[in-house]
Amino acid sequence: FPRDFEGMIKAIAKYRPTMFFAVPTMYASINSYPGVEQYDLTSIRLCVSGGAPLPDNVRDTFERLTGCKMREALGMTEATTGCSCSPCVGMRKEGVGIPFPDELMATIDADGNFLPPGEPGELVIKGPNVMKGYWNNPEATRNAFVGDGTWVRTGDVVQMDEDGYFKVVDRLKDMIITSGYNVYSLEVENVIYMNDKVLEAAVIGIPDPIKGEVIKAFIAPKEGETITAEEIIALCKEKLAPYKVPRVVQFLKELPKSSVGKILKTQLRAM
Repeated sequence: FPRDFEGMIKAIAKYRPTMFFAVPTMYASINSYPGVEQYDLTSIRLCVSGGAPLPDNVRDTFERLTGCKMREALGMTEATTGCSCSPCVGMRKEGVGIPFPDELMATIDADGNFLPPGEPGELVIKGPNVMKGYWNNPEATRNAFVGDGTWVRTGDVVQMDEDGYFKVVDRLKDMIITSGYNVYSLEVENVIYMNDKVLEAAVIGIPDPIKGEVIKAFIAPKEGETITAEEIIALCKEKLAPYKVPRVVQFLKELPKSSVGKILKTQLRAM
């Protein structure tokens, strides 16, 4: 994950690239870099975000800095990385667009039944890009496919609208169940990102003897900013149902990330 954001910003301003591909945390870091407004980033005509859901305010800020319209893409190794993207014509502001040519995408419930448009469910993908299976692991291969054995599971919770456009709701493993209610972490994180002093945010479920799980938020403030737990909780109370409000808020200088910049919730759960 690149650390020299000043060098990156200067390179964009100097060499005038027209395309830019990154993960959400990289866009957030560019947005919050001190003095970024002094650099001309308007050469970028196409920028694509992938690897994790894109927070609304991160997209809006980068679009303001560059003048381009951001597109979200979805992919996975088991489907040869690329699966869908917002099209150039008929682009929607939110969501990961429509499947690439020759690919099919659908949603299923917990029992593997296909769902109609509008209902959130696990995304499954079918097409010539999908793997045949995991090397020397027949059990994992069986568990990865549903339906007629050609639809691969992604672990992503999505919604498909009537026009066939997809929107990521959460990762199945990141969904929190509190007092019997399903809480999608992305919804809570999007609200936390409404605070302009937040650089990075992630929420997880932590054990609770009464509710099963309660929500804990991890937040990295922007450089030089100070945030209190009280203001984060107050914001969430204003925007969310009571059961979706974090009960615990922990501040870190930086959230743990993979080599490509994905926030590692597995490490947050171990804290």
